[in-house]
Amino acid sequence: MSVKSLGRRICDVFVLGTIHQFHTLTPGYTLFHLEGLLEAFGPDLIAVEIRPEDWAKGDLDRGPYEMGRVAVPWAQKKAVPVVPVDWWEDGMPDEYRLALAELQASAEGRSRLERVEEREKEALGLPFPELCRTIERVHSPEVQARFRAVHDIEAAAFGEGPLNKYWRTRNRIMAERVTAAIRDRGARRAVAVVGCEHKYAIEDQLVKGPDIRLTRLDEFLKTPVALTPEQSLSFDRLFVFQKVDGPEANTHPDRADLTGVQPAIERLLAAGPGDPEVIYYRGLYHFLKRELDLALRDFARASQDEATLLLGRVRLWEIARIRMGQVYDMRGERENALAEYGAVTVRGYTRVTLAKRFAASPYVRSS
Repeated sequence: MSVKSLGRRICDVFVLGTIHQFHTLTPGYTLFHLEGLLEAFGPDLIAVEIRPEDWAKGDLDRGPYEMGRVAVPWAQKKAVPVVPVDWWEDGMPDEYRLALAELQASAEGRSRLERVEEREKEALGLPFPELCRTIERVHSPEVQARFRAVHDIEAAAFGEGPLNKYWRTRNRIMAERVTAAIRDRGARRAVAVVGCEHKYAIEDQLVKGPDIRLTRLDEFLKTPVALTPEQSLSFDRLFVFQKVDGPEANTHPDRADLTGVQPAIERLLAAGPGDPEVIYYRGLYHFLKRELDLALRDFARASQDEATLLLGRVRLWEIARIRMGQVYDMRGERENALAEYGAVTVRGYTRVTLAKRFAASPYVRSS
């Protein structure tokens, strides 16, 4: 008997795998590409990797960045219902840290952990950013098989619990919530927006549902998602920021990966000559490369702009002058450094505490 004759409603489901913070660093899979995928699939229901309890409080920042900044706004603009489906408990991160510390406390435990990590690295084959450099690769059976192998190794080594972060339980519950939302809302075309490592695991559960048909990327994406010139420049700006002023650059400046930064800066300045924010980023690029004369030149130029807010909240002139102070400290020119920190202390607003800190104790660059 046919599905139609039984009167069942079949829902086409696409599990859309995201790459979290790497969307801002991956030209082949940006936040704009993510929006393009949603447009191309045209869902009537969107499930997102946000916990129901966080959704209820409006605390979308507890989920991955792209959920609250792309998936949810896109759905609201299109009047498409959104359901939060993630699961984890508040105590689980601490539970993981304690279990990991216990394992690392003994030589046997450390050796065991190293063996697991080596096997996982071998199964993955490539670093995550390289593995997930395009939309097509992220959603390919090959890459999903590698993620499956990694998590199977964890499960075999540690079982289902704190050390594998309750991976199977989490994905089972997420899939159950997706299925329930489809049923409750009568969806015919649903998308689950989740981190790409969840894709295979959620699909394993969804395929068991008699009223669900999984959709492949190539079934609806007939032409590649193309960025407009404006979107490409927006990506370049965010890419440069992450590279020169992100966690790695600020924590381990001498180890910062600056690949691709210089051409991105050149494209931005070609489109907006004299852009003070980009000039500041160029100064950070030189700063990270220890090209201090060039860094000082750009920071000085950026510090002349007293109107621009960096990231919408930090006065550009303040942070540029603090950076000038850091350059002077690196050169051993303490009086010049104090003059820069002092200017921010007297006239600043957003970075006074930081200026006072370096005025009290010279900037020392970590490796």
